[in-house]
Amino acid sequence: MQTILIVEDDEELLNGLDMILTKEGYGVLRTTQGEAGLDIAVHEKPNLIILDAVLPGLSGLDVCRELRGQGVRTPIILMSAKAEAMDRRTGTFPDVDDYIAKPFGWRELLTCVRTQLHDM
Repeated sequence: MQTILIVEDDEELLNGLDMILTKEGYGVLRTTQGEAGLDIAVHEKPNLIILDAVLPGLSGLDVCRELRGQGVRTPIILMSAKAEAMDRRTGTFPDVDDYIAKPFGWRELLTCVRTQLHDM
């Protein structure tokens, strides 16, 4: 079973993501804090990380930088409500494998997830 780590401080969205991904057959690890997400990613080694860009404390972007700095190559999907700033193709976020703008549909999310897990 492939495992996905979700780092999202909005409990309602976190619960929804957990429910959808579990229903699709993925194992889910979850936290609302960037620091905890960093620790889980390093020690549990999930197959994919879904990470909110804006988190209390250590931001999602800081988590990305720290993971890549430690040599962690797990694919990362960054979620953000600031879609205009989210263009990894221009090099804005080189440590991110894909991004999804909030609000998003479940199908859009699952397409991103499957693409990243398939590309591993």
